[in-house]
Amino acid sequence: MNIYTNVEGVSYVINPSNDLMTQSHATSTGDGGVQDLEVSNDSSTVDINGFITDESLNIETQTAYIDWETWFPTAVIGQKLNQDGTILFQPLTDGIDLIARNTGRLLYRIQIPVTPADVYNPLLIADGQNTLAVITSTGVSFIDLSSLPIASQYTQPFAMATRSTVSKLSDTHTALFVNQSTSTRTVFSSTRPKLRRRLGNPRR
Repeated sequence: MNIYTNVEGVSYVINPSNDLMTQSHATSTGDGGVQDLEVSNDSSTVDINGFITDESLNIETQTAYIDWETWFPTAVIGQKLNQDGTILFQPLTDGIDLIARNTGRLLYRIQIPVTPADVYNPLLIADGQNTLAVITSTGVSFIDLSSLPIASQYTQPFAMATRSTVSKLSDTHTALFVNQSTSTRTVFSSTRPKLRRRLGNPRR
């Protein structure tokens, strides 16, 4: 199992078997980085510096909200990946966004009846594929999202024949997606819900 770190926007992967530390230039930025860093339970997926990557920090996709999806919610630090890395959970001040790893698109925005505590990491992955524990100011609440219908194309790993490659075009999180099977090229500029930034990050 690899070890990952992000130091002021510079990403590294460390192989404990040989103590080799390698910088990931593709996921490194020059603007201080993103505080969230998460690894799925099966180690297949890493959420680092705003990118969703494989275990070697090869970029696979990036969260991409439509403008109107960012107007009202306020995001907080503490992203989590589900057990196999297929869903990224973005905590909000009053809810949770479910984002597909394979596309970076918002699948569901869930309103929750509790307010996450004003701490660095208010979400925990519990037993089960899409079950979360939310730390509140008075305790812990468990939320089972496993009944939400999610199409198979979002829950299955990428097929090698249709796998997309991602090239970062700039440090403002503009990316180019290329579908290797169809040569389809898509350019987007990702935005996120405004973040109640306790640690300061202009990209969010």
